[in-house]
Amino acid sequence: MARKTIPSSIEIEVLTQSARRCCICFGLYHKFDVVKGQIAHLDQDNTNNKLDNLAFLCLDCHDEYDSKTSQSKGLMQQEVKRYRKLLYQEISSLRNRRRTQAEGLIADEYKEVASQTMERQQASSPSETLNQDTLKQVSSSNQPDSLSSELGKDYRSLRDLLVENNWQAADRETMSLMREVFGKEDIKNFPIVDLQTIDGLWLKYSNNRFGFSVQRRVLEYTFRDSKVTPETCLSDYEMLKCLEDYSDRFSERWRIFGENLGWYNQDQWIMVIDYSHNVVNKPEGYLPLLGVAPQLRLVQTKRSMVHWWWVLLLRLKPWKL
Repeated sequence: MARKTIPSSIEIEVLTQSARRCCICFGLYHKFDVVKGQIAHLDQDNTNNKLDNLAFLCLDCHDEYDSKTSQSKGLMQQEVKRYRKLLYQEISSLRNRRRTQAEGLIADEYKEVASQTMERQQASSPSETLNQDTLKQVSSSNQPDSLSSELGKDYRSLRDLLVENNWQAADRETMSLMREVFGKEDIKNFPIVDLQTIDGLWLKYSNNRFGFSVQRRVLEYTFRDSKVTPETCLSDYEMLKCLEDYSDRFSERWRIFGENLGWYNQDQWIMVIDYSHNVVNKPEGYLPLLGVAPQLRLVQTKRSMVHWWWVLLLRLKPWKL
């Protein structure tokens, strides 16, 4: 079977996440004059660069994109290390170029969507959505705090920390409270009453800047131009059989989601959470992070694997704007 060409839209993900890293083929890319996006395959004679023998690497489809072990023959270990370093530099440069081109457009579109959302909120009727009513309730300082819990959890400590704007302690307290529930319940069945209580406290004492429901709206926006929706990630795997759709959901949308929340900057995920006074200037939805820098964690659903964080946020579907 002829080897397939990697679509340009997932080229970066293929190169960075492949088990083989393609560092050796990258060396050939610089040695030979090869069409952009195509990497010459190295045969045992260490000379082959014919276009009919192109090889590509893929996340988990080596039967279709395999470059085989012969690509490693004829190169010294030092050459491999050097090519690997050059590969990472090239990938970083490519990401910067693509990100710069799209950054301005994404920012403008996000502002427009946020503006339209605010207008809908102001003009909405009481019967439109539960989420709108919830936001109005928690944003009013005259309303008593809801500390309801299906499991009898005590949320007074979390409330007190948020009242003091002690973001770091509040974030860790949120993780501590939720972890106790994780030990008994699957994340997909996290009690909605408890989730609403936690989210309501974060919303109220951050002036609606932080909270899971804020992240939920950002997630909805992240998928605005995708072939799939956040709900599709959980309920319908048929639309994701295409490799490009699969990569779009697991790589591209996760990155855009992180960018919109301030978790992904300058082509890398943040390693340290900013809990300083400057946190109020971070993008809406920056917190909570549960005391841990954002990570790629997957959860098994009925028919597919889904980002752990998205599974949690999708529990907020009844509240979405």
